[in-house]
Amino acid sequence: MTMNTLPLLPESGMDSIVAYRGASPVTRADFLRDLLALAARIPDTGHILNLCKDRYWFAVALFAGICRGTLSVLPNSIAPEVIASLGSELPDLVCLGDQPSSPHRLPYLQVSGSQAAIPVPAIPRIPFEQRIMQVYTSGSTGQPRGHAKTFGRICQCAAAEARRMWTATGKPCAVLGTVPFQHMYGLESTIFLPLLGGGQLSSRLPFFPADVFAALAELPAPRLLVTTPFH
Repeated sequence: MTMNTLPLLPESGMDSIVAYRGASPVTRADFLRDLLALAARIPDTGHILNLCKDRYWFAVALFAGICRGTLSVLPNSIAPEVIASLGSELPDLVCLGDQPSSPHRLPYLQVSGSQAAIPVPAIPRIPFEQRIMQVYTSGSTGQPRGHAKTFGRICQCAAAEARRMWTATGKPCAVLGTVPFQHMYGLESTIFLPLLGGGQLSSRLPFFPADVFAALAELPAPRLLVTTPFH
């Protein structure tokens, strides 16, 4: 049955681990502090463009937008001409990123570090039908088209994936990905699966075999590797 609202994160203790920044664990409380501190700094706008290159900060910016009720725009490319076109289409578009500045001529907000001084916040509740992101097709068959995704539907997909994957791993676990997290495959498997499915996100994005091995070694067992035939 469809619920009116859902918790931003599945139920667990505030000291439970929800992510790893490298080998350093991040508790549920600290993740909430980071995202709610950022949410308070996001300007009043209907659309944000997430340019974070680190998977952890990408997730913080994505969930901060969810809390603000702001739609995250996920284009098929961040080429200057694509971003310029988006800026024309969405004049209120604001960029969020973990770099000191943005190469694009749009309003920009740098994601800051941990806000450890903030008291442990309550878990926000999000409307089931709230649109949280707009993803675009590749454009290989014409002009890229935007498709809105709701929070409730994303939660349902993450729960279904978690039931399948945690059966294979034996229990909820850390998820490491070699795949880009800005597009739906990497987004669903390396961000929504761990955060909405009760596992742990890894900030690492290894490429070479030795780097993949090292990134897996710094995570507790069991751990899940999301990769592609290329790797």
